[in-house]
Amino acid sequence: MRRSVGMEEGQFAEGVAKTLQNIQSVGNPWGLDPDERFAWAKDLDIPFAEPGVHYDILYWVGCSASYDKRNQKIARAMIKILRASGLSFAVMAEEMCNAEYARRVGEEYLFQIQTQMNIENLRQYTFSRILAHCPHCCNTLKNDYPEFERGQFNVISHVQFIAEQMDAGRIKASLSEKERIAVHDACYYARYNQIINAPRFDLNKVEGLETVNPKEWGCNTTCCGAGGGQFWTDTDASERLNVIRLKAIVDTTGCDKVATSCPFCLSMFDSAKSQDKSLSEISIADVAEIIAKNLK
Repeated sequence: MRRSVGMEEGQFAEGVAKTLQNIQSVGNPWGLDPDERFAWAKDLDIPFAEPGVHYDILYWVGCSASYDKRNQKIARAMIKILRASGLSFAVMAEEMCNAEYARRVGEEYLFQIQTQMNIENLRQYTFSRILAHCPHCCNTLKNDYPEFERGQFNVISHVQFIAEQMDAGRIKASLSEKERIAVHDACYYARYNQIINAPRFDLNKVEGLETVNPKEWGCNTTCCGAGGGQFWTDTDASERLNVIRLKAIVDTTGCDKVATSCPFCLSMFDSAKSQDKSLSEISIADVAEIIAKNLK
């Protein structure tokens, strides 16, 4: 139905059309300079993939952590974790938006065009696995790309990768003081891919850190309000889902710290803090940030 409304009738929710145009013209939903995609890493000396060289991990950064200043901290944390793991890794200079949200709002043609370009670029390089810290990217690369020719890749989420490295003893983390933190499950990890234990394993492996589950968690998690392309739509709703969800997490756990595993969830909750004064003191951080900050 969305494809019919979007592609045949050209009807999209307010705010969506411009974002679709941005992806089509410059390869990212913000409409920012594609040459600045890796500006966040200028001081990190990260390796860019080269043809003929094998890498253990190809790190897919995604648009949010490439262009959003807050979420760039997640990407920087992942670089720190990747270096600590001792595995060979690289990023792809040609990376561009996978247009996941375009498919969700019904713009299937744009999604397929972006998919084909990304697959062609990925196939230039040799790597064992693609690592994605964005659940939207992870789900698309893992479950949508195999529909296309040569689109089969071994994809791992960042929370699973961190759990794997901690379980193997390659990375360890600890806190100087004990803390309790509530865990919010991202829809595309928990509800779509049953990745539920990994973020809790990661955090509980940090010495001094205890995780708490809100009332609705795991496969029954509540969306932060960004899914299905809603992140890019304009709304005049009197009570927004991001505020409702963050309030529920705080009220049912009693925690003033919340761990997320999705850059869009993090952005939505940061926005909720500014929309509701009662939430302004809540601390929000991605699992990767927490691990990287407390690495031994």
